[in-house]
Amino acid sequence: MGIKSIAIIASALVLSTNVNAASINFEEFASTAMVNSPGSAIPTSARISNQYHATDGVIFSSGNDFLAAVNLGTNHATSGIVGIGGSDGANGLTYAGEFFRANFFDPNNINTQAVTNRVEIRGDYISDGTGGTFAAFDVNGSLLGSVFQDAVAGNTFILEYEGIHSVSFTGSGTIALDDFAFNDVTAVPIPAAAWLFGSGLIGLIGLARRKKA
Repeated sequence: MGIKSIAIIASALVLSTNVNAASINFEEFASTAMVNSPGSAIPTSARISNQYHATDGVIFSSGNDFLAAVNLGTNHATSGIVGIGGSDGANGLTYAGEFFRANFFDPNNINTQAVTNRVEIRGDYISDGTGGTFAAFDVNGSLLGSVFQDAVAGNTFILEYEGIHSVSFTGSGTIALDDFAFNDVTAVPIPAAAWLFGSGLIGLIGLARRKKA
């Protein structure tokens, strides 16, 4: 293995990226958001997935698909006109079941998991009194905790735990979401064994250079 290859591998082990606190209201989709009609096909222009990864370190999904930017209009969305729905698995808009998920990653490396310690989201202003559950998970997929509210209209769901890697929202079928916010995102520390491996590589670099000299 050449000196250049070893250096590249060693530098890849140094991961300490932080991203400042973020607040996303999805109004970037105001001109392309779909009509609020559950079951209707979600157009490509309204699909939300990795658009916020490079800036905020978050990737959105709904099941194995994407979120939907929905034109709820003023006095329905909690800010602006855009709210968030999910995909029913057949490209149709839904607010039922676990329709919202967000995972945190290093914005400089989509393959590196990241965590935060506080996440919040709001329910839309129009609700029929049914509730929803907002849950937090660690990097292993284990539940850290959840919060349930039975009267959602305009309320904020807040999760505060160390090591939040992903969050999900499970709804009743009528609740749209808006105003997603979270604290600083930090790349997950590399295990000690990896650091030892990295230190060994750095030593090899020095040895190779001495031999070359």
